[in-house]
Amino acid sequence: MKKKEIIIIAVIAAAAAAAILLMHIFRSDKASGVTVAVQYQNRIVYEFDPAFDQEYELTGDYGKMVIEVKDMKWHVKEVECPNHICEHMGWMGPDDLMPITCLPNNIIIYVEEKPE
Repeated sequence: MKKKEIIIIAVIAAAAAAAILLMHIFRSDKASGVTVAVQYQNRIVYEFDPAFDQEYELTGDYGKMVIEVKDMKWHVKEVECPNHICEHMGWMGPDDLMPITCLPNNIIIYVEEKPE
């Protein structure tokens, strides 16, 4: 390899490392300090920070469930169960005390930790 090629590769690697570091720093600044747990059959299968918009999909005792997280709130977007009560519970936030519960799927979504 020529000296120019080695310098170009080193610059690209340094830029990539800096970009990854900046993404990690800015992502950490957005963290809310709230942890929401998704429990299935007495074990936690997901934990998420509602500051990050995302969808989670899992399969319960009865069928599939999709949890949507957006703007520091979460709700059951889709569910395969006979009554869809968990879908009708609507959006929950860090200050809501009632968990979202889907009894046919044996899934509970609740706030696990709040910042002090």
